[in-house]
Amino acid sequence: MYCTNPKCLNHDPAPRFFRKSGYFRTRWNRQPVPRYECKHCGKSFSTHSFRLTYRQKRPDLNQPIFGLVCESITLRGFARAHKCSRLTVERKFEFVAQISRERHLRALLGGEIKDTCVSMDEMETYELTKLLPLSIALAVTEQGKIVETQVAEMKCKGKLAPISRKKYGDTRKDERPEALLKTVNMIRLFLNTGTIKTDGKPSYVPLLKNHLPGVTHERYSRKVKALWGTHATNKDAPYGWHARGRPFDPIFLLNQRCAKIRSQMSRMRRRFWGTTKKKRRLEMHLWIFTAWQNGYEMSLNFC
Repeated sequence: MYCTNPKCLNHDPAPRFFRKSGYFRTRWNRQPVPRYECKHCGKSFSTHSFRLTYRQKRPDLNQPIFGLVCESITLRGFARAHKCSRLTVERKFEFVAQISRERHLRALLGGEIKDTCVSMDEMETYELTKLLPLSIALAVTEQGKIVETQVAEMKCKGKLAPISRKKYGDTRKDERPEALLKTVNMIRLFLNTGTIKTDGKPSYVPLLKNHLPGVTHERYSRKVKALWGTHATNKDAPYGWHARGRPFDPIFLLNQRCAKIRSQMSRMRRRFWGTTKKKRRLEMHLWIFTAWQNGYEMSLNFC
């Protein structure tokens, strides 16, 4: 007869085909965990064998990392504060980032994020040095929910361009069109008819026209924003324009999220030595920030 216990790690099983086989204590909180043994195959397992935190020696660090890396603390600073190795923190960081990404995809596919208006733009940073710039494509709903973040390499420009080519060569690719296309594809999951707001960048026009034909594209330039805030008696100013004559920002929520990324993600802060060393780590950090900003409730210690 086959071992058909659903809690057996080896087979597909029938009920009551396992027996108790002692217990063990976890290292991080010294709690007893019961262990079981399959009567058919003899393999043992415990209640922790079916968790995502299986074989983790410090699952208690998962939840603090989820919150603190979105509050301007660095990974090395977290390791010093919790008296653990940097390698442990890096592993927890990757684990939490993957869980956050999966949770966000479930929210998009499950209909948790719905809106008829989305703002899209790009922000720039760098990895290791300003000679290796990066671009972040960002999409935010009118409710303040982050839809997607995509990190792309870009060529150095301006006065630093010849220095970058001399030191790193001219092999760096411009991945911004691919990142924007991935961002638009994520927007398509819930927005087929509605409005999408961008700045005056010309490359947005054909991209949105080809991939979001049923969506109204509204472009705003800096001149238009300045014009709306010139006079306090401007009757053409849209809803939300400040009465004191301050400029109205039609993509305020997106710019506000960009400002929070600059402030609350340590690797994105200006004039700060905790810069991004690897592009992949920046992507993971943005996944965690997206789950944190969107307010997903996740219990990471015992998942």
